[in-house]
Amino acid sequence: MAQSTGGMSAKNGVVEYCITQATPLAAWVNISGSANSVTVSGGNRTTGDAYTADGDTAVITSGKREAMEITFRGLYTESAATPQFFEDLAARYEAGTGVALRWSPTAYDTSGQKRFSTSDTALTAGGSLGVITAWNYPSLDFASGDPIMCEFTVRCSAILTLDVT
Repeated sequence: MAQSTGGMSAKNGVVEYCITQATPLAAWVNISGSANSVTVSGGNRTTGDAYTADGDTAVITSGKREAMEITFRGLYTESAATPQFFEDLAARYEAGTGVALRWSPTAYDTSGQKRFSTSDTALTAGGSLGVITAWNYPSLDFASGDPIMCEFTVRCSAILTLDVT
């Protein structure tokens, strides 16, 4: 296989959320101007193994996939000029209601670019809202000049990869 000669960075990435339950979801709020990182974990497939009397290696089977978790980290701001995630999503977390997320390393400006979206068990893009399982309120370090950051985690059944049209 030939060596790759280029790669991608997330310098023009997009991050959006939706809190309106509908299929398909349509009321996406772009929070790219506050987004610092999106981290995906989970989704491992369960496996099992057994040994028989006649053999030296395990018989391995596979099961279902575990839930996925998407951790978003962003700037805490109170500016009315910038779309705010903090107030909308803190209220959703406190109420136990959900949110859908979607993100891309590109700016959705070319057909065929990839967009990732939280999904439900039916594997429909944003067909149901994921559960906010963790919410970190702003921490303050009065000796630091660093921006104030917030973080939250959304748990969903799966992540879909969609082509931008």
